Amino acid sequence: MSYEKRVCVLKQIKKGFTADGGALTGAVYAERLGSELTVTPRIAGIAPLKAGRYALAVWADGQIFCGELTGSMKIPDAPTLAHGFSALLCFVKADAQPVAYGYSAGAPQDFTLLLQAFEDTERKKTQKPKPAEPKKSEKKKEEYDDDAIAATNYYRLSEGAENEGACICAQTQDGEIEGDSDSCQDECAIPPRPVPRGTLAYYDEVRGRLEEAFKKYPRDNTLLSIFPHSEWVNSGGALLGVIYSEGLPHYLCVAAPEKVASDEMKEEGVFVPSSHFSDDEGYIIVFQSADSGDYIKPEES
Repeated sequence: MSYEKRVCVLKQIKKGFTADGGALTGAVYAERLGSELTVTPRIAGIAPLKAGRYALAVWADGQIFCGELTGSMKIPDAPTLAHGFSALLCFVKADAQPVAYGYSAGAPQDFTLLLQAFEDTERKKTQKPKPAEPKKSEKKKEEYDDDAIAATNYYRLSEGAENEGACICAQTQDGEIEGDSDSCQDECAIPPRPVPRGTLAYYDEVRGRLEEAFKKYPRDNTLLSIFPHSEWVNSGGALLGVIYSEGLPHYLCVAAPEKVASDEMKEEGVFVPSSHFSDDEGYIIVFQSADSGDYIKPEES
């Protein structure tokens, strides 16, 4: 079974879509296994929303695919990544506004085609289906009212579906992006508070594999005295764990004794004593955010 992998770095197009008012940074990873393409965005500090939504368009071998920004995008029967790929992040409300764009290898350097695909998709959603004409043999019981039909948007997602799909932003039905109206000149997007906890996008993405590991390996209580709100299993070479906060997964962790931890683990992780009574022996622990999947050192969080 063939395997291809590509990555593109996103570059900001429009300001005002970050939680701290700075430049938006991130990358999009594309992995094609057999004929299925998995596209995973990793975007840091993106602003939560009160209205509208974020969406992603992907170009691969001349084809364009549009989807919501809800973690990984699965594309069956996808084309090859041999000629590279590109990704466009948009803020979608009444129309689509480009936020950031990235490309790799031979993919187009211009995002015009991807933006057009967004606009076409949104236009189709807002079009009213034509009412079925009554059969000649059927009697018309009441007069047809075009205005009554037009009052219903048959393609509108329910509020519940939008909220359930949001992986890095909090959405409601009215208002704009939260924040101080003087914090940015962009009248359509204003930097708000930091991304809220509890979206669990990355945790949901790896949850199946994590649950398999917790069923396969024995439980380990070594670090419970240091992290009382956690659970761990011993995979033989390392400890796998989940640290909880307010009942929700906060960090996904890998821990190894300092003496056997790899240089990579020591670079990404932090030293944690194995008990409150000793600072000499302990574990190197790598922390990943359950929301974004980013590597986090506790002193930086």
